[in-house]
Amino acid sequence: MASDDDDGVVAASEAAEVNQEAVLTTMNTSVGAAALLSAANTLKPLPQLVEIFHDTEHFRTFYDADEKPRWQCLWCTEDYGGHNATKCLHHAARVRGKGIKICSGDIPNNHYKRYYNLYEQKMGAKSKKNGKCYCLF
Repeated sequence: MASDDDDGVVAASEAAEVNQEAVLTTMNTSVGAAALLSAANTLKPLPQLVEIFHDTEHFRTFYDADEKPRWQCLWCTEDYGGHNATKCLHHAARVRGKGIKICSGDIPNNHYKRYYNLYEQKMGAKSKKNGKCYCLF
C-alpha cells in the first residue's frame, strides 16, 4: 500500500521531468539561446574605468536641499556627503581603514575587479608621485 509520502515523491519527480523538458525546449529555440547568451555576456569584462563617478549606473552625484554636494552608492543605497571620488573608490573597492564604510551591496565580480583595478591604478600613481610604496596585501 502506497503512502501519501510516496505519492508526493512521484508527483515531485514528474514535475521535475516536465521542468527539464521545458528547459531543453527553451534552449533549443532561438529566443532561449539568445537569453542564455545574454546571461553569459553579463560576466564579460567591462571597459576600464578612468573615474569612479563615470559608472553612472551604480553611483550618482547630486545636491541636497541645502545645495551641498552628495553621492550615493546604488549597490548598497547608502549616501555620503561631498563629491569625494577617492572615498567612493575606497567604498566600492572595499578598502578598509580609509575613513568610509565598505560597500555592503552584492557587487558582481566583474564590477568589483573594475573598481579594484581603478584603485590599484590610482594608488600606484600616488605612490610613484610621492616615492611611497603601497602594499595591498
